[in-house]
Amino acid sequence: MAYICDQKILALWAINEANNAWVWVASLGWRKLDPTSSTNLLIEAAQAKADGSLIDFVDEKHGETHYIKELYVWDPGPMPVGVEVTRSVAECVFGWTSRYRQEGTHVIVKIELVKDANVSKADLDTAKDRWKKGIEEKWSYGFACCIEKGATRASDCSHPCELTFEVQWVTGGAHHTVTVHNGSGRADMLDWFVTDNGDVAAHEFGHMLGNVDEYADPQCPNRNPVNTGTIMDNLNGVVARLVSRHCDALGETTVSV
Repeated sequence: MAYICDQKILALWAINEANNAWVWVASLGWRKLDPTSSTNLLIEAAQAKADGSLIDFVDEKHGETHYIKELYVWDPGPMPVGVEVTRSVAECVFGWTSRYRQEGTHVIVKIELVKDANVSKADLDTAKDRWKKGIEEKWSYGFACCIEKGATRASDCSHPCELTFEVQWVTGGAHHTVTVHNGSGRADMLDWFVTDNGDVAAHEFGHMLGNVDEYADPQCPNRNPVNTGTIMDNLNGVVARLVSRHCDALGETTVSV
């Protein structure tokens, strides 16, 4: 269950069926209103859309569908101002530029994929779905930003806003341009293979955010930390220090949820 902050409803959809109403959330797409209270939620959502109000909501995923379970409507106001972030990163013998856009607690990375001639469009489309799902599920909904400085958990916060991450496939204005190769091989931030799984894409996405590798490498005998068991090591989980820069940018504390 996630607590999402500072969003706007841009569209509503409903059909002549019981408890089947949806809203389009500005940066996140369609969310279904909880069937146990869809009428009340729809009334609030319609008013929020009409007024242009900011909303916070409790988001719960079942299967492939996200449900809005609770909805909080605030006074009308502008969306959080987005900030384009560009930062040079150097680690051991490696160097690159981290680029992304941060809108409150929502982080967007625009990626242009340029396929080799021997990569089919069908294979690329399949890979794009696999990569987007792998990246967004790995990085989102694990941590929140909290105004209480001493907090360590979301339960310590009056208003924990969860960090969410979004991949946008673009054909211009990209933060990063990735060449997609046929077959399999060792990927890096700007070279992926069409057979790479979602975890590999999530690791390379971590570099785009500015995170360094955390696995042992003979080229980097002094690397520290190593063997961390994270997405930047052996493709496992995301930990707070990998996302804390995004809460730091808001002057807030990173907490687990």
